[in-house]
Amino acid sequence: MTYNHKKTSLPVPTILDKYIVPILITCSIAGALAVSIHIIQFEKKLVKTMALESVETLSKTLMEFRTLYTSEVVNSAEKAGVEITHDYADKEHAIPLPATFSMLLGNEVSKHLDGGKTRLYSPYPFPWRKDEGGIKDKFGKDAWKALTQDPSTPYYRIEKNNGKQFIRYATADVMRHQCINCHNTHPNTPKNDWKVGDVPGILEITKPLDKAIALTKASMEKTLFLLFIFSVSGIVLFSFVMKSLQARAKKALSAEIEVTAKIKETQRLNKQMKKYTDKLEEARLEQKTKELALRHAKEEADQANVAKSEFLANMSHELRTPLSSIIGMAEMILNSDLDADQRENTEIIQSSGESLLSTLNDVLDISKIEAGELKIEHIPFDVDLCIQQAVQILHPLAIEKGLKLRIKNVGTPPLIMVGDLNKVQQILRNLMGNALKFTEKGSVTVIREVVTSGNTACLYLAIEDTGIGIAPNKLNTIFEKFTQADASVTRKFGGTGLGLAITQKLCNIMGGKVGVESVKGWGSTFWCNIPLVVASESVKPVNICEEKHSFPDIDVPKNIKILSVEDYPTNQMFIKKLLARLGFSNLDLADNGKDALSMIKKKQYDIILMDCQMPELDGYQTAKIIRKMEKGNKKHLTIIAITAHAMTGDREKCLQAGMDDYLSKPIRSEKLITLIKKHVAQSDQDLSSEKVLAEVPKENKEPPVDIKHLEIFTGGDPKEEKELFDLFIEQATFSLKEMEKTCAKEKNEAWRSQAHKIKGASTSLGANNLTALCSEAEEGYEMEEDEKKALLAGIYDEFLNVKSFLEKTQHH
Repeated sequence: MTYNHKKTSLPVPTILDKYIVPILITCSIAGALAVSIHIIQFEKKLVKTMALESVETLSKTLMEFRTLYTSEVVNSAEKAGVEITHDYADKEHAIPLPATFSMLLGNEVSKHLDGGKTRLYSPYPFPWRKDEGGIKDKFGKDAWKALTQDPSTPYYRIEKNNGKQFIRYATADVMRHQCINCHNTHPNTPKNDWKVGDVPGILEITKPLDKAIALTKASMEKTLFLLFIFSVSGIVLFSFVMKSLQARAKKALSAEIEVTAKIKETQRLNKQMKKYTDKLEEARLEQKTKELALRHAKEEADQANVAKSEFLANMSHELRTPLSSIIGMAEMILNSDLDADQRENTEIIQSSGESLLSTLNDVLDISKIEAGELKIEHIPFDVDLCIQQAVQILHPLAIEKGLKLRIKNVGTPPLIMVGDLNKVQQILRNLMGNALKFTEKGSVTVIREVVTSGNTACLYLAIEDTGIGIAPNKLNTIFEKFTQADASVTRKFGGTGLGLAITQKLCNIMGGKVGVESVKGWGSTFWCNIPLVVASESVKPVNICEEKHSFPDIDVPKNIKILSVEDYPTNQMFIKKLLARLGFSNLDLADNGKDALSMIKKKQYDIILMDCQMPELDGYQTAKIIRKMEKGNKKHLTIIAITAHAMTGDREKCLQAGMDDYLSKPIRSEKLITLIKKHVAQSDQDLSSEKVLAEVPKENKEPPVDIKHLEIFTGGDPKEEKELFDLFIEQATFSLKEMEKTCAKEKNEAWRSQAHKIKGASTSLGANNLTALCSEAEEGYEMEEDEKKALLAGIYDEFLNVKSFLEKTQHH
């Protein structure tokens, strides 16, 4: 864009440009005068309106009081024989006439009108009111004339007196029905032909306007002042604007040059901006590329994490499988006749295997913690028993090293507390094991103290040893992974350096803290604080050794038929030798699940020891197929998972596949025989219970509904029980029909929803067996269709038992 200077000329000033400021000032003054006049008029109207509203309200109030006095007081007084008269003050047991009462009330009100007054007058006053009750001035005459013509419209006027303004407001005093008789029959009445609706008098209220005028005037003065300020400001602003506009001609030529320069500058800036925009786009694309790279990196990290978990699971399996053979065979050899050198060599083999297993367990533990796979349990347990059991495990090691392992209790704890029993014991074992490892003489003392506050508690544990101690500069790193106080210590005492790191993370997961105090060469004290909850007195604690004693100490028949499904030849040999040493001779071996299924069809077994990871058909698939084969049969084949998998969820995975129990490798002979005893005992109990059912009358069986639980809701009220029973039967019947329709795989969510409804209703009712079956249906909503149908049949049978029981209960 270019400009031709020759064609440019200065604009010629016009008359309007020259005289614009005086014109604006004149217009502003005229406008201000007009507004002032309007405000003054508005002020008068506002004062008048305010005064009218005030006196109108007062007038209506006095009239209403008079009406109320007449209807409520006068009428009642007449019936009671009380005289109503104008000279009531001179008589006993007399009250004033309504008109007299109105005047009295008006006089009292007038005292608060700042010089105002009220007055009731008439051209027909009674003799005793001639002086004050007659019409005395022109306003009274004008008001009488106006109100007799239109009683419904008040008459008012603003007047001046002694330089002050007043409003005089008059309303008609209309003859009421209650007043007719008195006015027409009174011996001194000036008029005796009154009718209802006539105007016998006028109520006038006079009120000074000084305050209203002063208030309004002050407001208007402020308004005028603000208007003046705005007008002056406007004039100044307009003057400034016009002066600026008048200067435009003088600056036009220079502005043309400046505009040309600005255009060039703008073009330069545009080029510069384009450069910046291009760079910004490049940066945006680069950022987008980085974000994509980060996303890919995250995906790769997630995949790496999954791969790490899979690697650890597989590594655990691959390491535990040969370790199981090594440790098992070493244990078996140690139980045979050996000379001193052979026993020493075998003990070295077993100790090395146990060391490898301990290292593997530490790596798996730290992996589970870092992956967030550890879950906190909340179970009731006896604190002192928990500590005693942990000490008993490590007591042989203390005896072997010639150390004293003691427990010192400070204070008396609650008998039972709620928390994660297994993790508390793992922390104890780690800290005690660490203390025993680094203590060559003296003692290791476990100190226990519990501080309670209401139903919360803090368990303080300290492991005090007389060992080698830790240098001050090493205390800050002692809980880091793969860290020990000194490299030479690692060489002398061994270990991965993971035990204390695991302990710290376990404490943190439970909301606690762990620390250490130590003096080099004198010993160390490792301590931890773990928050727990105090259990109620009625809660039964969990004993960590319950599993070993939850069945009778029976002699297992040595002729039971056992099938071991294991693909690793060394482990097959170990299982065969172990069971033979334990006295079990009726053992068959299968290399995989496919072979196991063929053998089960040909021979009836009592127990299957099932490995999980095998070629062709693994243990999980094999267990599911076995459970399908058992449908419709009363015989249940016990399957015990014996697997090298030890990651979080492996036990649950085995149980969900239909296995009865779980044992991780390496196999300990005492644990294996314990599980065999447990399931043989359960099988015997099942058989004996069938015999008892055949012999004992049905009424001795445990009822399908917990009556005590039921009465909590109904209070034993038969009517409430009937309503609850009817509602439960109706809802459960509907849900069972819906479950029957939703057995197909694609309707899993609908199946789970209906199972949840029946579970909730049966829980409220106290039908515990039905609740358990429905809970199984809800959790196993992804079962196959035939599995669902079999489970549904059991739920329906239990529902019929509950229904029959409820009907009998109602009849009783």
